[in-house]
Amino acid sequence: MSDFSTYIDHTSSDRSLRARIRGSVLNTMGLVQRASGARQHLKRGRVHVLCFHNIFADEIEPFRRMVSALSKHSTFVSFSDAVWRIDSGKLDAPFLAFSFDDGMRNNLRAAAVLEEFGTRGMFYVCPSIVGEKDLHKIEIFCRNRLHGPLVDFLDWADLESLVSRGHEIGSHTMSHHRLCQLDQDALRDELSTSRLVLADRLDQGAHFAWPYGSIRDIPKNLGELAKTTGYRTCASAIRGCHVARSETTPDVLCIRRENVQATWPIEHLLTFLCRSSGSANSESNIWPSL
Repeated sequence: MSDFSTYIDHTSSDRSLRARIRGSVLNTMGLVQRASGARQHLKRGRVHVLCFHNIFADEIEPFRRMVSALSKHSTFVSFSDAVWRIDSGKLDAPFLAFSFDDGMRNNLRAAAVLEEFGTRGMFYVCPSIVGEKDLHKIEIFCRNRLHGPLVDFLDWADLESLVSRGHEIGSHTMSHHRLCQLDQDALRDELSTSRLVLADRLDQGAHFAWPYGSIRDIPKNLGELAKTTGYRTCASAIRGCHVARSETTPDVLCIRRENVQATWPIEHLLTFLCRSSGSANSESNIWPSL
């Protein structure tokens, strides 16, 4: 455990500096948006999807405040409903959906908060780590795949409970590899095995989010492969939002998501949402270029 602790200590100061710089930039952007009237973009009819990861115990109240504040600016929908609205063009209001990557057990706190506000989330999981109790395996997975602190993961009973309460479970590959580094056989296995396991155990898994979320992290044929595997969407961590489908929209949507931390000031999140809403057009539904 000492090596893992050293890794966390070594990177914490860098993260703190980045957070201060980001906060200063976002404060300035927010002032400019308000002064120019650009905050009107928050009222635009569209679909926005948020992406969270850990929701630690001391983050639950900030998360609840964030969800409460967002409810004043958006109509909450499930992930599947968000996709349906993009497909159908039923975008007569600003719609917002919540998603969570990696399948940490602390996400159960977030699910309960969403239920307080009458909405449900999408939880992307890696079946190979679901229910894992071996501390050594968990440590390796957290360090090498998630590059984050040691955490507990959801088990199958947790996932069944989430589904019974109306939440959705999506695929995050079997084992959280960087997909651009895999050969085609391994890539197909990561997508198809995860899809089959989730369908068999939960009757879920129609939607997929690739690990790390950047367009640089995937091969060029991921959309085609996802389609043949049976996925309806591929979620990224690329900022943006969605308007109605057009003739150029691919069969398998590349969902843009705003990567968020529960402790962010709501004004910072609104700054991101406003910027994405103001720039969204039919090109937002097309896979970004590699």
